[in-house]
Amino acid sequence: MFCFVYRRYDRSSSFCAGSTNFKLEAIKAHARSDSHKQTQMRFGATRKPEATVAHKMLMKLNQKTIEQMKILFRSTHALAKHGRPFSDFQWLCSLDEAKGLKLGTAYRNDKRCKDFVKAIAISERNITLSLVEKVQFLSMVSDGSPDSSHREAEICYVRLAVHREIFTKFVGLKNIGKANADGIS
Repeated sequence: MFCFVYRRYDRSSSFCAGSTNFKLEAIKAHARSDSHKQTQMRFGATRKPEATVAHKMLMKLNQKTIEQMKILFRSTHALAKHGRPFSDFQWLCSLDEAKGLKLGTAYRNDKRCKDFVKAIAISERNITLSLVEKVQFLSMVSDGSPDSSHREAEICYVRLAVHREIFTKFVGLKNIGKANADGIS
């Protein structure tokens, strides 16, 4: 008999080549040995998580949650895109439930909506950064105007071409002290 883990990693052991000692005590002693435990940990570290039974079970359990989160993120994105207040999120979730979508009861408040918007913004920022890193040239487009409280604000976009495709991406909006060259830069 041989140890599968040893056969893969530790060629020096008798359990690798095959042992003729079929006594139960010898097998238990081998299983308790530090060498076997370390080799087994090495074997476990090389296995892909997708191949484990635990991962497959978690994926089945989490599929329902993932579907719910997709709906919540889409609703949050729609609110943010149309400039709606976060307090509309609960109402929109109730509407989705009335349409037959299963959302569950978690994350259905304006605080979670805010967290979702932040997560979407971080994701979009990372997409823009990856585009900017791929190009050799880009141009910045900037425009200023006062906001509703009459403070000066500057909005910036970056325009770039990646693989013959032109993108204009939002970079940021910032309140500035004065609308002169020093304030803007």
